[in-house]
Amino acid sequence: MGIPINPEEMDVLYMFIDLDGTGEIEYHEFIRRLRRSGVNVRKKEDELLFTLYRAIQDAGLSLKNAFDAFDTNTDNIISKEDMKEVLDEMKVAYNKEAVDYIFKIADTSGDN
Repeated sequence: MGIPINPEEMDVLYMFIDLDGTGEIEYHEFIRRLRRSGVNVRKKEDELLFTLYRAIQDAGLSLKNAFDAFDTNTDNIISKEDMKEVLDEMKVAYNKEAVDYIFKIADTSGDN
């Protein structure tokens, strides 16, 4: 990036960002630290994606288990209605634009 930094400064910076002390900077740590520093790094619609990602990780769900949790009518398709139902059950705040954004990204066939 072209920012001159010495090894000691790098160590301090790394410790500042590595919130859980694992020796690795995970995406959520990086984003959290940037946000605490006043940097807005995501679109508003990305907040719902990040919330869902954290909830899936915190619950220890595999991708298949997470998919099944959102497929409320077990038709092997997650519809917008399925997603809204689960979000309501999880008491996760969302708006139509955020759900539309997720489907724009994830629904590669464009059928939902």
